[in-house]
Amino acid sequence: MSFLSKIFHPIRAESLVLIDVSADSVGGAYARYKESELPTLLYTCRVPIEIRKDEPHKSAMLRALKALGDILIRDGAPVLSRFTGSGSADTILVSVDAPWQETKVRTEHFERGTPFVFTRSMVATAMEKTSQMTPDKILADESIIGTILNGYETRKPYGKKVRRASVIILTSLIDKNISESIVTGLRSLFHTKNIFSIAGSSPRW
Repeated sequence: MSFLSKIFHPIRAESLVLIDVSADSVGGAYARYKESELPTLLYTCRVPIEIRKDEPHKSAMLRALKALGDILIRDGAPVLSRFTGSGSADTILVSVDAPWQETKVRTEHFERGTPFVFTRSMVATAMEKTSQMTPDKILADESIIGTILNGYETRKPYGKKVRRASVIILTSLIDKNISESIVTGLRSLFHTKNIFSIAGSSPRW
């Protein structure tokens, strides 16, 4: 299941604004999405982050984001309207990359004296207990990137009987102040509460 199908409504189509925030530019797109189908990109644009003298990087990024939003509304919304009958987006998905986002990798180990059945709930419990959150960060994404059973890597680990197991977990965190500033700015532009942040390692357009 894709991250899109986890976030969005499982049946009806959604009109999306996709935002990409990187170190030197911000990108945006209007798209149409329906479960089990690839999103249809309707309009894209990108604005460079131009840092003025003595200006913080964050301020320059937010200024570029505002300019991007204005372009999307002025030029992109009419394209969306022609395709769907409405220029309004249901949801905004924000991809945040470094330096605003950081990733960490950890390994969780499971071992018993007698064979046991390796399950999803076992992994979920371990991930919840060992998740390391700080007040100045928000969790953007946490996913398993590798599983090893009895010393062998496998892509279908659940339901198998083992003595030893390990899962490699990739965690992506976003600076809380940056995330809140981005969400506030986008909400004022697009007037929607459905704004989700994901790590910058997610698919690009």
